[in-house]
Amino acid sequence: MEKPNIKTDYQMLDEISGRMGWGKNKTIGQIKDNGFPAIKIGREYRTTEIKIQEWLNRKIDEKYVSSTKKDQLSIS
Repeated sequence: MEKPNIKTDYQMLDEISGRMGWGKNKTIGQIKDNGFPAIKIGREYRTTEIKIQEWLNRKIDEKYVSSTKKDQLSIS
C-alpha cells in the first residue's frame, strides 16, 4: 500500500510576521493571547497558510457579527 503524498508548507515565525505585517513580539503575543493558529516545535513557531486564512476569516466574521448586532441594537 502506497503512502499518501501529503505536502504542507509550514511557515515559521519570520514568515508569519511578514505575512501578517507584525513584529515578532506581536506575533508571539497573538499566538499566546489571541488564538493565532501556530504551534511551537522546539524553539520555532510554525503554521500553514490554510490555518492563517481560517483564523482571519473567523476574526472577520466575529467583527462583522459583533458590529451588526451593535447596529441592530441601536436601531431598536
